Amino acid sequence: MLDRYCALVQTYSEAVLELRSADSAEFEQSRAYAEQVRVIAQQARLEWEEHERTHACVRKPAGRMMDERSGEGSKTA
Repeated sequence: MLDRYCALVQTYSEAVLELRSADSAEFEQSRAYAEQVRVIAQQARLEWEEHERTHACVRKPAGRMMDERSGEGSKTA
């Protein structure tokens, strides 16, 4: 679910960047596409968050996973 959300956010970001180069004839179509992807990404985020709440399967930050694999803790005071 997180991978899907990340991919949609990337697609949204690319769609927004494309608005810079859109001429007036294609701008509205490009804007509508960006908005559509934004809404889909927002729904994917909500689904991902709901899944984590329901199943208590929150991912650990990457740095934390590395510490556990190496057996080294990076505890701060």
